[in-house]
Amino acid sequence: MDFFGAQQQAKRKTTWLVWLFGLAVIGIILTVYATLVLVLQAADGGFDLWEPELFALIAGGTLLIVICGSMLRRFQLRAGGPAVAQMLGGRRIQPSTTDHHEKVLHNVVEEMAIASGVPIPEVYVLDGEAGINAFAAGTGPNDAVVAVTRGTLETLTRDELQGVVGHEFSHILNADMRLNMRLMATLFGITCIATAGYIVMRSAGRSSGSSKKGGAAQILVIGLVLYLVGSLGRFFASIIKAAVSRQREYLADAAAVQFTRNPRGIAGALHKIGRAETHGAVQHAQASEAAHMFFSEALSRKFSGWFSTHPPLEARIAAIEPLFARFPADAKKPTPGAAQTTRAQTAKAAPAAGQIPGVQIPGLPLPGGLNPAVILALGPDAIMNSIGSVDDQRLAATQAWLSRLPEEIRRATGDPFGASALVYGLLLDRDADVRKRQLQLLAQNTDASTHAETLSLARHTSAIPVESRLPLLDLALPALRAMSREQHGRFDKNVQTLIAADQQVTVFEFVIGRVLRRHLASAFLPPHRARASHVTLLPVLDACVVMLGALAWSGGEADAQNAFAAGADTLPRAPGSTAPTLPTRAACGVEALDEAMGRLATLAPRPKAQLMRAAATVVAHDGRTQVEEFELLRALADSIEVPVPPMGLPMPSAAAPG
Repeated sequence: MDFFGAQQQAKRKTTWLVWLFGLAVIGIILTVYATLVLVLQAADGGFDLWEPELFALIAGGTLLIVICGSMLRRFQLRAGGPAVAQMLGGRRIQPSTTDHHEKVLHNVVEEMAIASGVPIPEVYVLDGEAGINAFAAGTGPNDAVVAVTRGTLETLTRDELQGVVGHEFSHILNADMRLNMRLMATLFGITCIATAGYIVMRSAGRSSGSSKKGGAAQILVIGLVLYLVGSLGRFFASIIKAAVSRQREYLADAAAVQFTRNPRGIAGALHKIGRAETHGAVQHAQASEAAHMFFSEALSRKFSGWFSTHPPLEARIAAIEPLFARFPADAKKPTPGAAQTTRAQTAKAAPAAGQIPGVQIPGLPLPGGLNPAVILALGPDAIMNSIGSVDDQRLAATQAWLSRLPEEIRRATGDPFGASALVYGLLLDRDADVRKRQLQLLAQNTDASTHAETLSLARHTSAIPVESRLPLLDLALPALRAMSREQHGRFDKNVQTLIAADQQVTVFEFVIGRVLRRHLASAFLPPHRARASHVTLLPVLDACVVMLGALAWSGGEADAQNAFAAGADTLPRAPGSTAPTLPTRAACGVEALDEAMGRLATLAPRPKAQLMRAAATVVAHDGRTQVEEFELLRALADSIEVPVPPMGLPMPSAAAPG
C-alpha cells in the first residue's frame, strides 16, 4: 500500500472537488439571476437582460450563504470525529467497558491501531441503529473515531468485524476522512441556499396580509427561486458526493483484505448486510449528511444509481472473491462462535517470538540472543513499506503482545487515573537516586492514591523491555483524552516535573513529552490544524538537517557521520548548493529538535515521503537499529502524521514505493 501516494491522491481529489463545487455554485448564481430577470421582465417589459447591480447582489448573496453555511458546519465539526459520532447519536465506548460485544470491538480497533502505528481512535456505538453499518470520521488521525451500529456489534463475528474495521482504517490511512469532512461542510453550505429560500417564503407568507401585497409577492417569488435552485444545487452536489465516495470503497475493501489476509471476513459482513431486513440503513435524521462516510449504503435503497454513495453489494463481493484463492480458507477459518472469541483466545493461535524469523514481538524475548536494546533492521525499504499498512503477521504479533501484558497494566489503560499513573511509571528513571527524587516530587504534587498506583505499576514498567514503552503509551492515550481539563493541567505539570527531575532530557523523555502534547492537544486546547504549506523540502532543509542529525547522534558517535551523510544524500538540494554537514550534538538539542518538528508538520505528502526516506536511511544505515533511534523516528513520523508501527513488529522487505 503506497501511503504517500494515497495521501497525494486524496489531496488532488480535494482540489478537484473544490473546482466541481465552485462550478455548482456558479451554476446556481447564473440560474437564480436568469430566473429573476425573466420574472422581472414579465412584470416590467423594460427590464434589461443584463443588470450588473442585480447580478452582483445575487452573486454576493449566494456566495455569502454558501460560505457562511460551510463555515458554520466546519465550526460545528471542529472537534473532528467525536463531533460527527455524537451528531449521529453515538455513545463512546470506554476502554474499561465490561460489555462483551463492546470489548471485542474495542480490542479489534486497538489491535489494528497498534499494528498500523495509528493513534488508537475513540470507539463509538450507535445504540439506536439496528442496521449493519460503520464509519470512520475525523480531520486526521489525532481526532479520528471508529463507530459501528448496534446491529453490527450483535450480528457480525469477530473476523467479520475485523474486516469492517480494516476497511475503516483504510479510510483513516488514505486521508479519506478529511475529504469526507470537507464534503459534509461544502454540501451543507449549498443546502443553506434552499433553506434561505424557505425562510424567505415563510417571511413573505406572514406579510401577505399587509398593504404591501405586491412587495410580498415579489419576495415570495425570490424565496421560491432560491428554494428551487438551492434544491437543484443540492441535487447535483449529492451526485458529486456519491461519485467520489463510490470510487474509494473498492480500494478500502481491498485494503481490509490486505490487512487481515482474510477475504471471508469482509465478504461475510457484506453478505450479512444484503440478507438483513434493514440492510445497512441508518435511521438518524442527519444520516443523509454523513451517508458517504459509512461502510455500506446508509440510506433507503430507493436512493440508488447516481445517488448511491456505495457500489452495489454484489459488485463489492464480486471484487473480493478473486482474492479467496490467494488466501485459502484454512489460513483463517471463521466459525459460528467467532464473535465470542476473546483476545486471549486469539493470542493462543498467534505466533510466538521465535516463530517469525528475524522478528521481535515487543515485550517478548528477542530471537537469536540479541541485545534487548537492538533489533535487526531490514533496511530503509522495510521501514518505508511498513508506513500506512497492516498485515496478518503484524496483527498476530500485536495480539500476542497485548495478551501477555500484565493484567494490572491492562486495567490501568482503561481509565484516566490508571493511565496517568502508568505514564508516571514509564518516566521513572532507572538510576536509583534520580528515581528517588522523582518519587519525592510526585508525592508532593499528587494524592496518596496516585502515588501508590504509580509505585504499583512501576514494578511492571521497570521490568518491561525498553522497546515496549511507546506501545504502552499508545494504549494509555485514549483514557488520557477522557481527563477533565483540570486533571489534564495537573497531569501535564507532573509529567514536566518528572522529566526535569535530573536537569537533563533523554531521547525517550523528549519523545514521550512531545507525543503527549500532540495527542492531548486536540482534547484540551483550541482546535488548530497546520496547513500543508510546503510542497518541497527546500524551505525547511535546515529543519531536516537538525532532525537527521539528532537521529544520527542517537545511533551512537561511531557511525553518526556516515549515517547522517547517507540520509542527507537523499534530500533535494538547491542548484549549486553543497551537501549539508552533520550538526554538532548540541545543535540537535531538545529545543532545536522540537522547533524543527514543528516546522516539518506543514509538509505536503510528497516531501513527507522524501523526509521519511532520509530518516529511515539514517536509522537503518549500520544494519542494527537502536531503540532510541526508532523512538525518535516514530516521534518525527507522529509530528507529520505518518503512521510507523512499533519497533519489533514484522516489516515487509520489498522495495518501498516512490
